[in-house]
Amino acid sequence: MQKLLWCFVAGIGMHFSGRAQETPVYSINAGEVVSTIIPSKEQYLYNGFQQGTVFFRNGRSLPARLNYNRLYGEMQFINSKGDTLALVEENSLKKIAIGEQVFYYMNKNGFVELIPADVPVKLARKQNLEIIRSAFKLVSNSGGVAAGGPGISMNGPGKGSNFTPGYSYRNLYSQKAPGELQLARQSSYYFVDQNERIYRAQKATLLKLFGRHKKAIEHYVDTNQLDFTREEDLKKLLVFCAQWTEK
Repeated sequence: MQKLLWCFVAGIGMHFSGRAQETPVYSINAGEVVSTIIPSKEQYLYNGFQQGTVFFRNGRSLPARLNYNRLYGEMQFINSKGDTLALVEENSLKKIAIGEQVFYYMNKNGFVELIPADVPVKLARKQNLEIIRSAFKLVSNSGGVAAGGPGISMNGPGKGSNFTPGYSYRNLYSQKAPGELQLARQSSYYFVDQNERIYRAQKATLLKLFGRHKKAIEHYVDTNQLDFTREEDLKKLLVFCAQWTEK
């Protein structure tokens, strides 16, 4: 049975919708398997695998049927045998194009989706299904986004994450959960400059990219009370900065 609920009460063992917007929260009971409870349409960015192109740093490119998995934070593909696999040797990747959408790979931090805009510095979004509540202790070095709460001592799961002894992010999601969990979709944001270099979306980064215009940017941010975790605020800020050429 799908565990998708829209309550407003927070706490272990309770279901809640979070943040300023209604975000579906998936509750997993002890003994249930995360990957079977969360619907496929929520785990994957696309309804099905799409034809795309993988571009490598050495100039090579390959066609593939691709889909981004939010739960594992992986770009997956279907091979000639019909098996679903994750892309390996990710550090050799430059970017992935699926239709008009472009994804960049960040070393050890997974994939970000470029948000198209006619500005010199563009915005990119990283989406993942993150653990926001846990009834058991989690330990991780992941760089994902997560809310604090009872039992939480980690950010969201990422490749290579370690949880309780014997639990990697992958077998935690594909085996029976040792305790109650709650997951929700989370987004984090990055700036992409004209040389396709990727930076975390924060004021210090923008001031570095537009070094000659620090005072104007700081005034705009403060006057408009911009929030660097809100997509619309970041889009407005980059439009404002588009009047200059980046450093």
